[in-house]
Amino acid sequence: MASLQISVDQIIQADAATVFETLIDPNQLLEWMPDLKEVEIITKTDELVGSSTKLTLVRAGKRMVFVQTVCAIKENELLEVELKHKDMEISAQYRLNAQDGVSTLLHFEEQILLRSSMLKFAKRLVKSMEVEAQKKALRQLADYIESHHAL
Repeated sequence: MASLQISVDQIIQADAATVFETLIDPNQLLEWMPDLKEVEIITKTDELVGSSTKLTLVRAGKRMVFVQTVCAIKENELLEVELKHKDMEISAQYRLNAQDGVSTLLHFEEQILLRSSMLKFAKRLVKSMEVEAQKKALRQLADYIESHHAL
C-alpha cells in the first residue's frame, strides 16, 4: 500500500456558518465539486455523524464511485469525512477559521491510502491530479458561496 497527503488553503468571502452549511449539505456538492456527476444519500442521521453518501466522479475519463461517511463535525469549525473506494481510502478534514466576520480561511487536508499496486506506480501522478482537483474544488466552493450568499 502507498499513501500520500495533501493540504490546500482557500479564503472564502463568507462567514464560517455559511461555509460550514454549504460543506455539510450533500445536495450542494454538485455545485462546487469538480468531476462529481452523481450524489446519492445512503443514510442521514440527525447529528450528521455517521451519515453516508454515494459519490460518483469521472476523473481523467475514469468513473469512480466512493462512499463518503461523516466522521466528525464541530459546527462552523470542522468537518471530517472518510471516503472509501475499491482502490483507495481517503480521510479528509475541512477546518474553518473565521477571519473577520466576513471571510473564512478554509484549510483542507487529505490522507489517501492507495490499495492497488497499479496506483502505487502512479503515486506522483495521483498526488498531482488530486492537489489540482482539490484546489479547483475549493476555488469553486468559494465562487459558489460568494455568488449565492453575498454579504
